[in-house]
Amino acid sequence: VKPPLISVKLNPDPVQDGKPEHFDVSGTLDVDIPASAILNVYYADPNNKTIIGDVSTKPMCTDNCPIKSKTEFKVSDDTKTPSLPDPYAIIVAVSNDQNVLGCAALSTNKNAAEELDGNNGLDGVLDLLFQ
Repeated sequence: VKPPLISVKLNPDPVQDGKPEHFDVSGTLDVDIPASAILNVYYADPNNKTIIGDVSTKPMCTDNCPIKSKTEFKVSDDTKTPSLPDPYAIIVAVSNDQNVLGCAALSTNKNAAEELDGNNGLDGVLDLLFQ
């Protein structure tokens, strides 16, 4: 079972190899987000179904925890974009322990404004998270 979708805005968009990237993440989940939950940002190679570079992790909340179910959350993260293959994938997930509470994923070609479909490996990359 795949978790609910969350919303992600990138700046800059598209991402640039070796440059800082800012992620604005928001959403409303059907479960509480506990104080121990983290935001994960992954870059991946959809052809080889591997994670590229370091996974960025950040606490989901520092003050008003837990975030109650059906309550909108907003969190931001800054990470450096690794050297990316073509195509590449970006996966952003809210997780607690081994459970993914919400996520968003994109598989695209470099310099392309369009998403690729799951047949281009995104489903395989997501399987890394949902094993």
